[in-house]
Amino acid sequence: MEGTHDMVFKPAPLLALAVGVLLAASPPAPAHGPRHDAETAAATGLALESDPQAPVYIVSSRDTFVGSLRLEARNADVMRDSLGNALVVSEVRAHQLPGISERIHAGEKRCGGYFAFATRQQAQDFVASGQALQATQQAFLVDYGIDNQATVDPWLAQVQEARIRGTIDHLSTAYANRYYSTGSGRSAAVWIRDTWLALGNGRSDVSAELFEDCGNCSTQPSVILTIQGSELPDEIVVVGGHLDSISNSGSGSAMNAPGADDDASGIASVTEVVRVALASGWKPRRTVKFMGYAAEEVGLRGSNAIAQSFKAQGKNVVGVLQMDMTNYAAGSNVAMNLVTDYSNASLKQFLNDLFDAYLAPLGLARGTYTCGYGCSDHASWTSAGYPAAMMFEPTFNNRLHTSGDTLANMGGTASASVNFAKLGLAFIGELAKTSGGTGNAPPVADFSVTTDGLTARFTDASRDSDGDIASRRWDFGDGSSASTANPSHAYAAAGRYDVTLTVTDDRGASDSETRSVSVSDGGDPPGGDALEKGVPKTGLSATTGNSLNYTLVVPAGASNLAFTLSGGSGDADMYVKFGSAPTDGSYDCRPYKSGNSESCTFASPQAGTYHVRIKAYSSFSGVSLVGDYQSGSPNPNPGEPCSGCDKYSGSLSGTGNSAVQPNGTYYQSGAGAQKGWLRGPSGADFDLELYRWSGSGWSKVASSTSPTSEESVNYNGAAGYYYWKVLSYSGSGNYDLWIDAP
Repeated sequence: MEGTHDMVFKPAPLLALAVGVLLAASPPAPAHGPRHDAETAAATGLALESDPQAPVYIVSSRDTFVGSLRLEARNADVMRDSLGNALVVSEVRAHQLPGISERIHAGEKRCGGYFAFATRQQAQDFVASGQALQATQQAFLVDYGIDNQATVDPWLAQVQEARIRGTIDHLSTAYANRYYSTGSGRSAAVWIRDTWLALGNGRSDVSAELFEDCGNCSTQPSVILTIQGSELPDEIVVVGGHLDSISNSGSGSAMNAPGADDDASGIASVTEVVRVALASGWKPRRTVKFMGYAAEEVGLRGSNAIAQSFKAQGKNVVGVLQMDMTNYAAGSNVAMNLVTDYSNASLKQFLNDLFDAYLAPLGLARGTYTCGYGCSDHASWTSAGYPAAMMFEPTFNNRLHTSGDTLANMGGTASASVNFAKLGLAFIGELAKTSGGTGNAPPVADFSVTTDGLTARFTDASRDSDGDIASRRWDFGDGSSASTANPSHAYAAAGRYDVTLTVTDDRGASDSETRSVSVSDGGDPPGGDALEKGVPKTGLSATTGNSLNYTLVVPAGASNLAFTLSGGSGDADMYVKFGSAPTDGSYDCRPYKSGNSESCTFASPQAGTYHVRIKAYSSFSGVSLVGDYQSGSPNPNPGEPCSGCDKYSGSLSGTGNSAVQPNGTYYQSGAGAQKGWLRGPSGADFDLELYRWSGSGWSKVASSTSPTSEESVNYNGAAGYYYWKVLSYSGSGNYDLWIDAP
């Protein structure tokens, strides 16, 4: 489907020419030391990596190449990734990597900046197979919702600054050189593995490993601690940071690279997340993997090896959080910054939501930061097509990559990292959830009403699948309210009133339902009720906030149903829904136009009653409404709701589960009616939602939430990207979804 595939990569001629001009002034290859072509590099592996003159092929942005690499890099090729960004594949020597990292750090005020490979072909294949477009924009098969406060809230109080500080101090002093090709770099990885595993206290569902399937990580392994998911073990949540360090002071085994902030602080934050979660006896629904990545400072090698391995195995990673530099906050009024680029849009919003739910109440604020290409390990997951995001420390630390990156130079405290550990706990608690439940499922507000003259009697029909309704608030639309379960209310005058019931469950989640209620003093209802085919209702009027309601019965076999609003003055808004009265938040069609010229059309309407609501955004008068349709032969496939639609089938395994259609991805559509019909198993309660890409994230634009498994949505929207979500409020089984889009 258009928009879901990576681009075909071709050299950009003008950019290639510009890079060529720069390379003309580049120094020749060193005359001393052995030369190695790409094939030799692939074959000799670790031996080649230990050769300071060995070629290393790096992928960088154009800006990084021009600003930091052009004096040393050779044989540049220009490519574009799936996002359309200009990238450069170039060749450097192994001994030049620390200097390159330092120049990127000093010149661009950031870390990372490139991927590194043993052969040119590997580098070119990496760019050509990248899935950054999918990873940054696609909606994945998971709901990034916040409803597990019962698990997360107690965790936050257990985070200890002293423990984080102790881990930073130990890594930066006992392993003051964690450069990827040194013995101490490997020893640090082993220590992290052993420390994390010990926190599992022998649990059978907790395991740890040294990941050594990385052809260019020298002897340094990555570390992976796994907590096996109990209910959704094939869905994986990842939290990680890099364990290596680098410095401009010394080289090789003589390098002085304490890396207290970069990235002992990130590993320490991850370690505290592991400690608190396991100390509580927590068992996640989804599998959680904590990772310490090797060789990040020389081209994101460890994380890229893991991400590409997971991609090759078809593993389902539903979210990745990167912890890289968490402890420097000098002079900042924010606690952390969200990295805005090379990250999944929905996951970025999820991090903001987590911060606002759990850290903002502590008086903390957040900001944003543009990191640049390949700035940290989340970029490896993004390139592999997985949803990844990162929060970064709020102030740039000028001592990074120097011998001065010490705990003492961060004030001797780990207070800034405490906030990151809390965010990490919220991330795993809300994304992996807690075994034995789905978190707190919010309640569903619902009610019925009967009228007798000016008196309306309300009956609460709200439900909460995993708890109880703790409180209710009724707003009767005339300024009056009540909090009882089944109130009666006497109105002062005849009319139609928008009544809202808001219910809150025993864990703080809320939902609201609004319906129009008509009361009369014995005369005809205002505006009448029933529409006749093709016969206009004229002279309609209402004051601001009030509504008129109508119905039209549509026979089987009808087509091209249209409701048209026109004429008069003021601003009337039309809502249409099949089977029940529409509300502000529940409808099949709402045109969203100013004035009184609006229409809703249904090419293949269902047989039954359509409800039309005309609400006064501002007082209107002299308005006309007509409903009409074409009579015709029945649908040639009477068991299906529409003819010529795209049909998708799936299954939901139980309450709280959801699925994205079509086939787990999104589609591009022209402007017009986005229509969906859901048919699920008898006895189940499935809901249907429609989402649209807003340019920075996915937004729910329409939904249908009847207490059955049969739902329909008709949304008149602009051209763009859409996807449908099928959710189980209760029950399980197979379903069919028909989609009709322009």
